[in-house]
Amino acid sequence: MTGDATTPGDQAQDRQKNNLCATSPASAITISDLKTLQKAVDAAGVDYGSVHITPPHAGPPADRSTLFTKLPSGSAKEGDLVSFIGYIVEAKPGSSETVNCHCDKQDAIDVHIGLSDHLLSLRAVPASASKQQKDAIIAANDAKLCTKAIVAEPIPHKRPAALELTAIEPLRDNKKIVNVTGQLFFDASHRPCKGTKVGSGDPARVTVFEIHPVYDIAVCNQSTMTKCKSSSATWKSVLQ
Repeated sequence: MTGDATTPGDQAQDRQKNNLCATSPASAITISDLKTLQKAVDAAGVDYGSVHITPPHAGPPADRSTLFTKLPSGSAKEGDLVSFIGYIVEAKPGSSETVNCHCDKQDAIDVHIGLSDHLLSLRAVPASASKQQKDAIIAANDAKLCTKAIVAEPIPHKRPAALELTAIEPLRDNKKIVNVTGQLFFDASHRPCKGTKVGSGDPARVTVFEIHPVYDIAVCNQSTMTKCKSSSATWKSVLQ
């Protein structure tokens, strides 16, 4: 449950990352909701974020409750089952980390998904591009993700084929509207973007509240958000 983490903070966070037992019913969340929760955490004054930058942050706290002393009453909290309706705008392998014992094979690491409530025109990086061109494209993509996207991650443990990267990429490429369900999780190893700028070693996202682990992805058979939200009959789980 704690991977190969050695510090109490990383062990507490990795245990939370592996929570496949959040209970229903799922509460619907929006990017605006998560931005509000992010501000509330930052108002608590607890330091968090990467210990590997200069100057370093404190990393995940051993007592995770200290992160959430300022959350609004009645709001969703870490460990709750939540769902988000929008588009998959990014899908790629995760990274080697303590929760997965520093494995680096694709079937042993998380799948990193970027979600937004509207489509983002992210550019692919051509293999033939110069370093300067590649850096410019990545910076432009990050600027959009920083202000308009959140992260969801299926974990490798008990992961069905329908939540593997190869199954998620077509949902991104075909611009499908999805409803992603899973545990609400606060990634205290990172910091959110500052405006359109990504911190050193941090993913590009508007908040470090995530849906992690992902339990299910349902796909809408309609092409507009309005139609998808109007009826439960428009959705089909990828697990069915």
